[in-house]
Amino acid sequence: LETHDGALILITYHGILDVKPEVIQRVFAGEDVSPSEYYFRTTPRLETGDERYAWLNKTICVATGYFGINKVGYRVFAVV
Repeated sequence: LETHDGALILITYHGILDVKPEVIQRVFAGEDVSPSEYYFRTTPRLETGDERYAWLNKTICVATGYFGINKVGYRVFAVV
């Protein structure tokens, strides 16, 4: 990821996607499915060498995810 002010941030994700085969078939058919129809949780890890964003190196995050054809997204929360 490159921020608006030129900092580079590496993001890696480890998590779980548990989805029934019939839901996957609907997604591949182009249907938008609700995130309530599957379990998608992850723990993003952010790393940077840019001092302006060094606080990210010490931040624990959890996220919920959603997906579809040609899209994936996350709602990321910092654990405080």
